[in-house]
Amino acid sequence: MVAPLQYAIVRIRKSSGAIVGAGFLVHEKYVLTCAHVIAQALGIAESTPQSPSESVHLDFPLIDPAVQLTAQVVLWRPAPVKGASNQGHEDIAALELNSFPPPAAKPARLLLEDDLWDHPFQAFGFPAGHDDGLWSTGVLRAKQGTGWVQVEDTKSPGGRLESGYSGTPIWDEKLNGVVGMAVAADLKRTEAKIGFIIPTRLMATTWTALAELTIPPLILASKKPNRSLQWILASLFGLAALGASTLLIPQVRDRLGLGEAACFREAERKGEKAIAVVGKFYNEPGTPIMTPLLEDRILYRLNNKPVPRSRVCPITNRIRSRTEAEVLGTQQRAAIVVWGTRSGATLEASVSLIKPKSTSRLPLSADTAKDFDDRTKDWPDLILILTISKLSRLAKEEGHISEAIDMLYQTLIEAENRLPDSQNLLTMKVFSSAYYQLGDLYSPIEKLSCPSSEDNCENALAMYKASFRWNPTKYQALMSQGVLLNQLGRLTEAEQVYTQVITSIPEHQNEQKIIAYASRAEVYLRERNYIKAITDWQSTLQQEPRNTFFLRRLGLAQLRAEKIQESKETYEKINRYLNDNKAKKSEVIEELKRLAKEQPKLASSINTVASIIQ
Repeated sequence: MVAPLQYAIVRIRKSSGAIVGAGFLVHEKYVLTCAHVIAQALGIAESTPQSPSESVHLDFPLIDPAVQLTAQVVLWRPAPVKGASNQGHEDIAALELNSFPPPAAKPARLLLEDDLWDHPFQAFGFPAGHDDGLWSTGVLRAKQGTGWVQVEDTKSPGGRLESGYSGTPIWDEKLNGVVGMAVAADLKRTEAKIGFIIPTRLMATTWTALAELTIPPLILASKKPNRSLQWILASLFGLAALGASTLLIPQVRDRLGLGEAACFREAERKGEKAIAVVGKFYNEPGTPIMTPLLEDRILYRLNNKPVPRSRVCPITNRIRSRTEAEVLGTQQRAAIVVWGTRSGATLEASVSLIKPKSTSRLPLSADTAKDFDDRTKDWPDLILILTISKLSRLAKEEGHISEAIDMLYQTLIEAENRLPDSQNLLTMKVFSSAYYQLGDLYSPIEKLSCPSSEDNCENALAMYKASFRWNPTKYQALMSQGVLLNQLGRLTEAEQVYTQVITSIPEHQNEQKIIAYASRAEVYLRERNYIKAITDWQSTLQQEPRNTFFLRRLGLAQLRAEKIQESKETYEKINRYLNDNKAKKSEVIEELKRLAKEQPKLASSINTVASIIQ
């Protein structure tokens, strides 16, 4: 059994009460319809480019017509002006209900299916003179040039799709689901009883959040349902029988609202880390709400990723700043708060760790609603990664290193399998930073000895490589690779990595370049390539001529290369720059004594140089 169509159908009115068309519930508080239906309801031009801000009046005529509701437009894709260049004649609008629908309402079951030829369909609309609605049947054909699908009524006599059916869902009787939305009728050949629908795939392509949020998720109708995914969704939304494709809205409502305090208490009782997730971002008053389903997608992704010793707690608070997030987190004893803000052309999602304090942000500015939708496609995964990164940090501090590694690694692999946009700058940076964190978890450079922890070194090396693969400007990932390769004795590879940093790093990151020169010089010393080591130390000193550490390493390289006169000049500088620092001068003398023991044939020359240090 599937959710009956009548539980999803919406009747859309003008403020005067006149019926203009239909729509249908696709998620807990979201309705899909045609943009031209909304234009008629609000009395505006059908080609109006700006998303309307006025409230839309509607009801659910087949389950509770007495309950009058209002909604706001959250997605606006009007049909283009006649004669304009266009792709797909979108004519799609999405509405967010200002209050919950009647308890009996259930979202329509949306199916992705391209082969619809000769499938019988049924639809319910409101043609002129029939405000209570009429059923219509017919057969589906195939796509035409706009991407719309042709339908027709082959019966005589019989009803057809006409004005008043726009926005209604088209129920495929063979597949038992909605395969599109009525959008237009052929008015030139009325005797042919031809109409057109926007297929589900085009709707989901236009409104990318739709595919992920529809309950159950959009599936190819020809494939068997994913029972594992159904079970996960059943656990997530409290569905009694997801196989029946029903969404029990009151149960979801209770979980997202009334159960807030209980969620935090339960987390504390079980010793879990609470992750507070806002149900809605703060929106600057008077500005349009871009990507309105982003919060739902984020919550879904977080809920769908079980993490040891943690619990996701949805909250109704709207948070405007990091300070507010920290106050709320402290009050609720949450470990992490996920929140965000909108203001017209800007959007920012944030993840705040409460103790120790740290906040990671995803900022975005865009010109159109479509830009926002396209560029936030990966944000649920990015917020998940940022959240797990902070939980991983806490696990490490508590001594649970394996747990810290496993939760972050699995999250990254699963997110990569969802094919994120590797060209999106924010996506690149988040993945890169998380892989770098994994590298540090496997091998904290300051503590690691590769000969005794070779497996960890190799794992860390792989993570640093992944970090640089995701973000080719994260030169610290290359530097960390060099350190590990040096410790593993893979000196040629280490030399190549440092050379890559030196030749590609921008001038404004000069400090990194200096460190790369110094690191490569150390590799050359291990290879006994003293001349190249000297050249690199000289390069570092061009930037920091009074750096006595660099001078000391240069002097040692010069002595090993038997450049005695040059080494004397170097140690004269060291002596001058150290001035009266007797402790440092003693270190230099001890350094030279050790070298003399290593190189007995140079002992006389080394002692002469040592006499310079007074």
